[in-house]
Amino acid sequence: MGMNLTRKIIKSHLAKPSDMKPGDDVFVRVDQTLTHDINAVMTYLAFEAIGLPRARTEISVSNLDHNLLYIDFKTPDDHIYLRTAAEKYGVYVSRPGNGICHTIHTSRFAVPGKLLMGGDSHTPSGGAVGMLSIGVGGMDVATAMTGVPMRLTMPKVVKVTLKGKLRPGVNAK
Repeated sequence: MGMNLTRKIIKSHLAKPSDMKPGDDVFVRVDQTLTHDINAVMTYLAFEAIGLPRARTEISVSNLDHNLLYIDFKTPDDHIYLRTAAEKYGVYVSRPGNGICHTIHTSRFAVPGKLLMGGDSHTPSGGAVGMLSIGVGGMDVATAMTGVPMRLTMPKVVKVTLKGKLRPGVNAK
């Protein structure tokens, strides 16, 4: 029997052999990361402390999309730091007004079969285009940016079969 897409993507990203049984620890290589301006400052400070000259992912994106009110010096200072860090580490920046991070990433950077770790709870929306997209904390994003294989607990994957038609007024979120 063939594997489902989740298992195929994990298998293609394994950093060391695994039976991939649900509940097992697996170590995977991450292709892409995303952050947003609420948690990214700590992410980039942690990455900076590691001392690498550049992010070691195919694509990393820093989104300036959550904190948009410049009512004092804090938000502008954060945005200046995030732009500076992004330039230093080879990270793309999505400027304020471009849109929200998970939709920007899905529409502009997502690639079927790739593995994304993002510091946003809506990161899994990238699965809509066949990309394994996992929401994690900011420190995990910083670690993923180093290129070091990330530990995951192998998920139990279930099949869901939808039958029939949606009623009028019912649609996807």
